[in-house]
Amino acid sequence: CAGEQSKVQSFYCPVLGAAPKWCSFLDNITEELEEKDGMLENKVGDAGAATTETIYEDYKFLTRSEIDQLGIQNLVGTPLLRGYMHGFFIHVGLYNRVRAVA
Repeated sequence: CAGEQSKVQSFYCPVLGAAPKWCSFLDNITEELEEKDGMLENKVGDAGAATTETIYEDYKFLTRSEIDQLGIQNLVGTPLLRGYMHGFFIHVGLYNRVRAVA
């Protein structure tokens, strides 16, 4: 019966050719990613290693229990602690200052 078959997942492989008309936006996304990868390959950091940038590179992830241990519960809900899934992101500089005091 057709209703008892498992779902067939679809994948987009840009190596195989252009995306179908109904999802042509995938071509734009892959082009942007390729440009970004090319820019990252051109950047060379110390010791000749390629550097990569991430959004939360300068942030440390803290759980609620770590926030309680540091005594910074009053920062929850402020821009200094960015809520994410089951914890928070805090800027590394602020984290080091808080840890030095606590």
